[in-house]
Order: sequence, then C-alpha cells, then structure tokens
Amino acid sequence: MKILKNILSQFHTFLLWALASVLLWGWIYTLVNDAPREKKVTVFINAVAIDDHALAVRLEEHLPDGIRKIKVHDFEYQMIGSDVKGDIYVVRASQLEQMLREKPEAVLPITVPEGCIGYDYGGSCYGLRIFDAASQTGAGAGKYIWYAYLDEPQKEDYYLCFGTETVHVLGADGAVDNAAWEVAMELLSLEK
Repeated sequence: MKILKNILSQFHTFLLWALASVLLWGWIYTLVNDAPREKKVTVFINAVAIDDHALAVRLEEHLPDGIRKIKVHDFEYQMIGSDVKGDIYVVRASQLEQMLREKPEAVLPITVPEGCIGYDYGGSCYGLRIFDAASQTGAGAGKYIWYAYLDEPQKEDYYLCFGTETVHVLGADGAVDNAAWEVAMELLSLEK
C-alpha cells in the first residue's frame, strides 16, 4: 500500500514530464519538417472537399527552383489580414469581392495570362477564373480527386488569386522569386 501511495504522490510529476516531452517532440517535428517562408508556397482553397495532404504531395512532385515545401490548407475568410500568410488563394467570386471591398490591401493585382479570364475590380485584375458556374467546368485539380468545387451544382465562379504578403510573386514587396505563379499553373494543369 505504501508503494502505491508513493507512486500516486508522484503522478503529477510524471504527467508534467510527459506533457513537456510531447510539446518538445512536436516542436522538433515541426522544426525539421517545415521550411522557412522563402522556401515554402502556401495554398488556401475554399472548396467543398479537399484532400490537402494528397494535393501538397502531388504539387511537390514538380517543385519550382528554390522551393522545399508546399502547404495546402482549407480557406476561411477570417484568415485574410491575420498572421496567416498565404501565397495562393482559391475562393468563390463573392469571397474575392468581399476581400477586395473590405481588405483591398490583402489581394495582389495581377496580369492575366493569354487565354485566361480575370476578375476585374476597380480597373485592375485580381484573380484568374478557374471554375465557371454557368458551364459547371473547372480547371486542373478541381476537376478530379484533390479538391472538388461541388457536391451539387455550384452557383458561383471560383478564382485563383495571390496574397499581397507573398514572397513568391515578382512585383510583390519583398518577392524572392515567381514560384507562386509556377505552383498556380501546376495546380491548374493537374489531372488524375
């Protein structure tokens, strides 16, 4: 009985050490697995279904020069203007319009490549249309398994745009390369 009492009296110490160990190993895992912002492209997608890990792995098969990692996350509007810095956003037309009305400094104006349709707002273009609601057709990965725009007919177009805090689009403040454009074009050309 004395042994059991002694073990129970030390349980809180064991619990604290276990918690500290988990936090330390989590920090080490993140440190080893993550890449600095200059070596990573972050993609946020607002879609009905998204397999973020599978999409990131697939995009990492063709990494742009100097990039070590691609991170893919679900998009939530609250992220715009927060500490979360995205390079590429895939959002509905209504969300892009809301972003441009409420936080115009968060979306980078772009030059639309030939053959693409842009989202014009205030005389500038801020996104590339990648899903057309009228024809229910999308481009690239959205047509297949990595993310899906719809489980029922979608009523809005989707656009791909770039965050102003990106360091991977030439012309943005502090840009180090044009890797976000390369990842965006890869994203739009993905097939099964």
